[in-house]
Amino acid sequence: MAAYLEFLKPSSYTLKEISVITAVFSFIYVVSLASYRLYFGPLASYPGRKLAALTLWYEFYHDFIRRGKYQWELEDMHAKYGPIVRISPRELHIDDPDFYDQLFGSTLRLDKDPYVVGQFGQILSTQATESASLHRLRRAALSPFFSQAKVFQLQGVITNKIEKLCGILSQHQASHIPANMHNLYRALTVEIITKYAFAESWNMLDNLEEGVSWFNMIRGSSEATAFIRQFNWIMKLMLKLPLWLAIKVAPNLKAIMQVRMILGPAIQKIQDAGPGTSEDKKETTTIFHELIFRSRLPKEELTKDRLIAEGALLVIAGSETTGNALGVLHYHLLANPDKLAILRAELADAMPDPWTVPELAKLKQLPYLVSPYTSFFSWGIR
Repeated sequence: MAAYLEFLKPSSYTLKEISVITAVFSFIYVVSLASYRLYFGPLASYPGRKLAALTLWYEFYHDFIRRGKYQWELEDMHAKYGPIVRISPRELHIDDPDFYDQLFGSTLRLDKDPYVVGQFGQILSTQATESASLHRLRRAALSPFFSQAKVFQLQGVITNKIEKLCGILSQHQASHIPANMHNLYRALTVEIITKYAFAESWNMLDNLEEGVSWFNMIRGSSEATAFIRQFNWIMKLMLKLPLWLAIKVAPNLKAIMQVRMILGPAIQKIQDAGPGTSEDKKETTTIFHELIFRSRLPKEELTKDRLIAEGALLVIAGSETTGNALGVLHYHLLANPDKLAILRAELADAMPDPWTVPELAKLKQLPYLVSPYTSFFSWGIR
């Protein structure tokens, strides 16, 4: 025992010997880890690129260095190895629509990978929730706001914002100045989701230049996540720093930090206003009025920090994704006049007066507009 303790004493070795011992143990660790991942781990039997199975740096290279190209690498893997491939030391990727219900069925409860949710820094938003049971609780509180019935109730807000967009397009038409529809659609969706969530719209259609700056920041933040996913501690550190310092240290994360700064006062205003009267409830309520005053969430789920995190998720996910999809679909319609002609004919029958917008329930019955098999939406996304 005494000899063993003597062996462990750092003073018993020279710097050169310590370096050699460190190198030997590091080599043994790396070889053991590689052997486990390739031959003995629970995912060892699944096909895929060996380098992807060995290290997360393979994903980092394609997503960060090659700027978001890993999704195309996944397509190549599926073409070579089949519908189920191993894409990292800890992940499988499944390209089989028939497997969707098995993987995401209501009876299956799977926690999220800490490596994936770690990029958000905190586990306060629904998207960043690791625990399956907690995620279910948070999602159950949000899901009703995006049901078909709730969206129909929101028609007044949506129509108002679309009319605002049409007014801007009329100005471009009169001045013969081209309009950037990609930016206009994203500004439109920001106005709708902020009005629905907080009762006050951010009115980006009124100041599109400021909106474009915002959109660029969002894109920069999206690119930064490929780096942060590999170094999860960065976002945790940024969230602890003062806002001005976090923006200076990590300018690509400016949009995320600014959202949090804006949402604090917005949520505080809702909390200060109180639940409202029974007459108020007859009107279209906002997401956060309902969450704060009428949801069944426990008190610990209604802290200001958690509500800010949830609000940031709604604003970014509810605007960037939808706005981008509308821009892409608009391009495909213009690039394919035959598709545009079919859609126009269908809408002309449904809207004899183009200035009178029918109920959303009626529009939902139009086959080319909404069918998952024939609609221009599904065609455009493909």
